[in-house]
Amino acid sequence: GAIGMVITDWNDGGAYSQLPTNLLSYAYGACYAWGENDILNEDIHVYLDNYLFECKLSESIYDLGNYYLCQDNLVVNATKLYNSFFSCQTDGINVDIKSYSDCAALSNNKCVLNYEEIDRTEKYLQEWYNNFDLTVDNQYVKELDFTYRLIKHSLKLNYVYLELMNVRNCIDGIKYLISDVRELMALYSHIWHNRNKESDYKYSVKRLQILERKYNNLLNILEI
Repeated sequence: GAIGMVITDWNDGGAYSQLPTNLLSYAYGACYAWGENDILNEDIHVYLDNYLFECKLSESIYDLGNYYLCQDNLVVNATKLYNSFFSCQTDGINVDIKSYSDCAALSNNKCVLNYEEIDRTEKYLQEWYNNFDLTVDNQYVKELDFTYRLIKHSLKLNYVYLELMNVRNCIDGIKYLISDVRELMALYSHIWHNRNKESDYKYSVKRLQILERKYNNLLNILEI
């Protein structure tokens, strides 16, 4: 008896979900909301590619989202890489970001990828990237490329997290994370300001800034 449905992405705490991934979810939600029982992925991909993305991108978004299938088991309302990036980071300590309601700051879920899952995910992401067309000069393509870069960063962070837990030398890994997070912040600034209001950028980028500080602090400790 419902007369309508709201589809949204909360993006609590300045999350980094980009518009192309949201649009794919909206399209699927709309199809089911309008009573379609036999939804064909191909139809949704064609619609989005022709009327929104103006290039063949929908299937790439769908495939990138399936990286979580490399996990041995599912976790509730998240992926293991989400836990690595938003909750565990390098120390298992996260903080709320001022006026943002940050559910990750309250999470104590330390379920992250193990070494075998990392290896499978890395191979899956590399295969995906090899088939991803970066030659199209399109904002949606740039946003999806940023999403891929962020997932790859989370994967490296997950690896370093395991190394820290096992008391192994991970100085080189931390140096890589410092360099990469700086590149991500520079890239994110361009992406954010293309679509979003200036006033909230300082909140959204905060998590990357916090990560950079944690990486530097950790490096200083380990290099003593």
